[in-house]
Amino acid sequence: MKNFSKATKFCRRLTKALLMAIAVIFLFVTANLLYVNYKNVENPNFTEGDLKVIMIDVENGDCFLLLQDDEVFLVDTGFFLTYPKVNRVLEENNVKKIDHLVITHPHRDHAGGIFGLLLKYRVDNIYMSDSVKNMKMSLQDALFYFPMSAMINYNDIFAKNIKQVENFQFSNSKVEFLGPPEKNYTKMNNYSLVFKVIYGKRSILFTGDMECLVERELLNAGVDVSADILKIGHHGSNTSTSKEFFEAVNPNYAIVSCGNGKNNNYGHPVERIMRYLKESQIPLYRTDELGDVEFEITGSSIRMIQEAGDYKTGRQLLEEINELKLTQKM
Repeated sequence: MKNFSKATKFCRRLTKALLMAIAVIFLFVTANLLYVNYKNVENPNFTEGDLKVIMIDVENGDCFLLLQDDEVFLVDTGFFLTYPKVNRVLEENNVKKIDHLVITHPHRDHAGGIFGLLLKYRVDNIYMSDSVKNMKMSLQDALFYFPMSAMINYNDIFAKNIKQVENFQFSNSKVEFLGPPEKNYTKMNNYSLVFKVIYGKRSILFTGDMECLVERELLNAGVDVSADILKIGHHGSNTSTSKEFFEAVNPNYAIVSCGNGKNNNYGHPVERIMRYLKESQIPLYRTDELGDVEFEITGSSIRMIQEAGDYKTGRQLLEEINELKLTQKM
């Protein structure tokens, strides 16, 4: 009985401590959201009409910063643990608030940084498909989705910033949503928001982690996916960027966000996609080789800041890193 009494007291103390911790976190989050959403901040002029794009190196995740005039557009937020990289780029560019945020789909490598972002920056408009809540999620997906969704919805109490997914104007650029089709899917990747950012005669196609199934559905529906710059789907995975889709986009440049060898056990990008790009002589810009990738669009031309990367697969880069380590040990 004495041991049972001790165990009961311990459980009560633990419960009390947990409730106090939850209360402290709740008060901290509430105070931060109130401060962030009600303070008066304005962005400086980032460009004189041109569209500046930075693909932030968040390893095997996605995060893109688009700047035009005094407006800021963020596509995805990377992992929870790579948010400091995102924040560094935002601070380096003197970003004070986010005008538009698109979460392509609620996977932790695309939306993990939302917690840190909302606690520091006012976000005026958030676009995220709610169709995904109807799917049967894995335990891993559910454990991320529901806290993330709760954070966004709680923030919406103060900001009123959750918007319908529909085309919108971003400074002098247009954002046109192309997919996904209004269907039910078994994989969360296929709920990825697919859209073009169009400035003048130039365009970028963002694909999230859309897989070949939805690529085929968009093509069969006659959707115009052509673009000057293609964001390679799903970090260059074999599940995405079919040859038919690649040919329909017919890009002049390709960009891909993936981890370097030591942070990339998936082998992204895969050989098939590298072959398409090499055979078509499409310059590839990749975070695993270049870090943050930056380019500018004037409306009639595109200027890439860095030299293009090569067409090695993620697996080849990993092998090179391992060989280098062995050489250094000798």
